[in-house]
Amino acid sequence: MNHHSTGQKIFFDVTDLRTYLIEHNSLTGIQRVVVMILIEVCKLIGSRNVFLSFLDINTGEYRAIPSTLLANYPGTVQQQLVAALNVQSAEHFIRPTLEKYENRKYRLSYHTFVRDFKAWTGNERYFKKRRSSIAEWRESQPKQSMHRAAHRDFFSTASKGDVVYLAGASWFRDSEKVFQKIAQSGVRIVALIHDLIPVVTPKFVASEHPVFFHDWLLDSIGYVDQYIANSEATGRDLRNFVDVYGGKQDIAVTPLAQDKIPNDAPVTINKRRQRIDSKAYPDLYDGAILSEHIRALKKTPYVLVVGTTDIRKNIWSLLQAWIRLIRHEEMEIPKLVIAGRVGAMNGDCEDLLAATGNLGGWVTRVVGPSDLELDFLYRNCVFTAMPSYYEGWGLPIGESLSYGKTAVVSNTSSMPEVGGDYVEYCDPHSIDSIYRACLKLVSDTDHRMALEARIKNAPLRSWARVAQDMVAVLLADGDAKRDRLPAAKRQSRRLAV
Repeated sequence: MNHHSTGQKIFFDVTDLRTYLIEHNSLTGIQRVVVMILIEVCKLIGSRNVFLSFLDINTGEYRAIPSTLLANYPGTVQQQLVAALNVQSAEHFIRPTLEKYENRKYRLSYHTFVRDFKAWTGNERYFKKRRSSIAEWRESQPKQSMHRAAHRDFFSTASKGDVVYLAGASWFRDSEKVFQKIAQSGVRIVALIHDLIPVVTPKFVASEHPVFFHDWLLDSIGYVDQYIANSEATGRDLRNFVDVYGGKQDIAVTPLAQDKIPNDAPVTINKRRQRIDSKAYPDLYDGAILSEHIRALKKTPYVLVVGTTDIRKNIWSLLQAWIRLIRHEEMEIPKLVIAGRVGAMNGDCEDLLAATGNLGGWVTRVVGPSDLELDFLYRNCVFTAMPSYYEGWGLPIGESLSYGKTAVVSNTSSMPEVGGDYVEYCDPHSIDSIYRACLKLVSDTDHRMALEARIKNAPLRSWARVAQDMVAVLLADGDAKRDRLPAAKRQSRRLAV
């Protein structure tokens, strides 16, 4: 199919991304996936055919802007998105009930998310306990200036046969009403499902989020034409869910990428490096843009862990394995570098690190790393580790492979799909298994080098290939018959669970 000639437009729903950009300065997880796919889809079919769409929380209107607008702003893609979406940073604005986190940036972000969720679910009691209210919380939402010339009404921009792509976390408040209206207008809706962790492993998810996610996914059966799963494992979970509730949608499986962190540094920063020969003086080249804290990590070998440190990532078990490793006085044991934001339900891990002084200095934290910092950390690590209990895909595994680095990876859910035969597997429920996998990569240099040699010849999956596969689904026959679960049936099933 020549996608340039179809006339179909793709609308990337970025409602959650727009909210995310208010609180965060670096992309991670789902947000990174959305941005990378957006970039590559624009390259593939042309920016003129791609729009960004979102629910304006201030007016309740569903809006759209052309992706061509991004080119009008300087800086990284993230900076362009902030400008184009008219996001006003909340960095210096402390909202009610968050005062004690004023100087703790990442705790501030986490508790902001929690309160947003409590407000979405109408939990007035939660705010009352903090001498506040849902109304006060919503009123304190940072205002986002709107340039009406660029931000158009979605329904006057989209046409029958166009497609809205729910690539991110689209379970925002009032989402069902918005997407039902879009579906009724003749616009197709395709949803990328990253995982069903809140449904299949709710013990790893904080608060009421599992039930909230379940209800969103159940409601989506009423308006989504096509689902895309990001792995075979997620596809199996999703197929089971849709079948349980009587949905008839097809589920396409489009794996995500095994690709490097994008080198998206602003030109103003890169100018400091232009006169340096990166091959002759690599440390000087890195030093032109990286902090002393990051550069100092290169002084000793280290194993890298990337991701938000929530309970599902199983960091506590990895730390236990490391305690065993550092008892091997006859071996040179690498340090452990944990790069990511502080996560939820992980108090035992934080308590262990605090009580032991980061395992006596064997562990270093890099909280909220930038893309440039992550690129440096991947390039210079010995190997990476991801002993998660459950993943929808496992982006850091693929990133590790793209840098030629093997990894210790859990043998559960989607992770073997990403790691293939290029990594060392472990049972995440066994500290001994994690320990032995790490020990093998630390002690058996020949084995580690053999895996690295295998990686060099691996047909790794690029974001460009991901975009090609996504577009093939997104721009499928727009007149295909909708076969979704009727609203009445959906409601009766919902009451029965």
